[in-house]
Parts: sequence; C-alpha cells; structure tokens
Amino acid sequence: MEIFCKLDNLQRTGSFKERGARNALAQLSPDQQKRGVIAASAGNHAQALAYQGSLLGIPATVVMPKFAPLIKVSTCQQLGANVVLHGTDFGEAKARALELAKEKGLAYIDGYDDPAIIAGQGTMALEIVEQDFRPRRADHSGRWCRFARRSFVGHQNSAAEHENRGR
Repeated sequence: MEIFCKLDNLQRTGSFKERGARNALAQLSPDQQKRGVIAASAGNHAQALAYQGSLLGIPATVVMPKFAPLIKVSTCQQLGANVVLHGTDFGEAKARALELAKEKGLAYIDGYDDPAIIAGQGTMALEIVEQDFRPRRADHSGRWCRFARRSFVGHQNSAAEHENRGR
C-alpha cells in the first residue's frame, strides 16, 4: 500500500487554514479590504488570517480567548494582526469579535462556517486530484477517483439538502 501526504503543515503558519484565509480575503470588496477583517480564534485560523492579511495589505484583528497559547498570540502580533484577548472561552471571544466587527465596520471571517473559507481549504482536494497519484499496482486502479467522486457528490447532495430545508 502506498500513502500520499499533502504536507500543508509546511505552510508558513503550519496549517491548511491559510488556504481558506487567502480565499476569503481575496473575495472582499476593495472598500472592505481597506477597512479590514476580524475573527475569533485560539490559534491556526488567527495566524492564517494575520499572515494572509499582511501579504495582501488587509488589516486583521483577531480576538483570542485569554487561554490562547502565548506562541499563537505572539505569532499573530509578529504577523501584524491586532490581537485582542477576551473571554474565558471561544464563545466569549467570538461574541466580542462580532461586537467589534459591527462597531468598526470590519468583515467577520468565521474559521468554520464561511463559504469562502471552506472553498479555499477545499483547494487541497483539487490539488490531490490534479497530481499524479495513480496507483502503481493494477489492483488499486481507479479506487481513488471513485472515492473522490463519491465524496464530492455526497457532499454536494448534502449541501443541496441543507439549502432546500432552509427554504
């Protein structure tokens, strides 16, 4: 058996989260890019938003719970983000981030429920399919493609069902 790994841990911030952050920031209007963005995160999403924001010249604020690891807080600061420590848990940090977004006209970028974040992180799957990961033995032929197709179609159907329930 061969195992292929997608080493997104080698990204600058050590996580696949950069993919989603870059995509979400790139889709903002020029006016919103000038005003900036805000997120609540205890780590990887905050770092990704700080890093990609600095590359694109978009001001980023991250609200982190007071328990956030010091290395994550200091990395976000080094990457140019305005870091706000607030709350004893993620829920309190998120509530504060939403308040600040409204007060300051910042776009709130959710690390989990934002379609642009999800699509950006999904680029990993596209890269895997585009790369030459053909099995070297005939007995595995086509298995990956069938799995990928079933997964993609299954997720599409699931998303469509969710959309239809909301109407």
